[in-house]
Amino acid sequence: MKAFVAVNYDGTDFLKADTMVEFNTDKHRQYLTGVIIYMIFFIFGYPLILISFVIFKKKSLVEPIDNSGWQMRINFFTRGYRLDVFYWEGMTMIRKMLCILVTVFVDTPFLKAIYITMITAVFSAIHNYVGPFRLRILNKMEGISLACLSLISAASSLIYGSEDMGYAASNKMAGSILFVICNVIILGTYLAIFCKLLVKVRKDFGKGSLKNARNSIATA
Repeated sequence: MKAFVAVNYDGTDFLKADTMVEFNTDKHRQYLTGVIIYMIFFIFGYPLILISFVIFKKKSLVEPIDNSGWQMRINFFTRGYRLDVFYWEGMTMIRKMLCILVTVFVDTPFLKAIYITMITAVFSAIHNYVGPFRLRILNKMEGISLACLSLISAASSLIYGSEDMGYAASNKMAGSILFVICNVIILGTYLAIFCKLLVKVRKDFGKGSLKNARNSIATA
C-alpha cells in the first residue's frame, strides 16, 4: 500500500516504498499496476471470497454435526469460536487491516501509536464483552493480549511523542518503562495460565480420567 504514498525531498515527490522512484511517473504507474492486481486478488479478493463462504454457508457451519463438509473446509477460519459467533475471525481481520492502514497512511509515529491505541482499545472492549472463544482460557489470554497491546501502543506514543514534539526525556523514559512492563505482564500471565492448566490436567490424568482432563482445559 505504500505504493500510493509519496514523500517529499527537496521539493520532489518520491515513492515511499522506493525513494529511487519519482511519484506519479511512468515507472511509478507500472508499480501501481502490479500493486492493484495484487490487492484485488489477494488483499481484498481472498478475504471477500472467504467471508462470502461463511455468509452463504452459515447454516452448515453452525450445525452440531458436519454433514455438509463445510466445517472441515473452512474450519481454520471458524474453529475455536462459539457457534453463535463463528465469524469472529473476520473481526480480527478488520482490526489488523485498520492497524495496517494506519501504519501505511498516517505520517508521524506519534499519531500512528495514538490511532493504534484507540483501535486496539475498542476491539479489546468488544472482545471482553462478547467472549467469542469456546474455551475460557483463550478468552482470558486474548483479552490480556489486547489490553497490553493497547498499553504498549500508548507507551510508544510517549516515546515517539518525545522525539517528534520535543517532550521531556522523562516522558520517553516513562514510555520505555511502560513498554517493558506490558511485555512482562503478557509473558508472566501466559506462563501463570499455562502452569495452572498443566497442574490441573496432570492432576486429572493422575486420577486416570481423560474426560476430567478435558474438562480442566474447558473450564480453566
